[in-house]
Amino acid sequence: MRPQKLRLIAAKPACRRFSPDTGHDAPAMTLGLDMLEALRLADAEGLSQEEAARQMEISPPTFCRLLAEARRRVAQALTRGLPLVMEGGPVRLRCQHHTGGEAPHGGHRHGQQPDGATRTPGTAEQTEEPCPPARPRGGHGFGHGRRRRTSH
Repeated sequence: MRPQKLRLIAAKPACRRFSPDTGHDAPAMTLGLDMLEALRLADAEGLSQEEAARQMEISPPTFCRLLAEARRRVAQALTRGLPLVMEGGPVRLRCQHHTGGEAPHGGHRHGQQPDGATRTPGTAEQTEEPCPPARPRGGHGFGHGRRRRTSH
């Protein structure tokens, strides 16, 4: 297995843990910082999957898998009353004055870990399932099914 490329995130979360008021101690669901960034860009900011992938410096299929896993984990935490902890993942923090393109301030690329990067093995799980490309126009990002080709 090849090393995961570090995913670019805009900022560390203001809050690292959400806990339900259930009165019992349940095991926490972990959401990697890369997954949180995917949720932020797609759902909170409303960016297309292509644009969000560009901002994180990952491929659109990788972004799609990351977003699907993040949504699954958040849904499980909410429906099962589990605490949600945001930490870890193969990420690096975007510098405040960085606008994209090259690695910020001489940072490393292609799996090398720059100073300040966080790499927690197993936090951002990758699957080998094919992911359909994001639609070029708007949408809610919930359509994960495949389009059928029609013959003319």
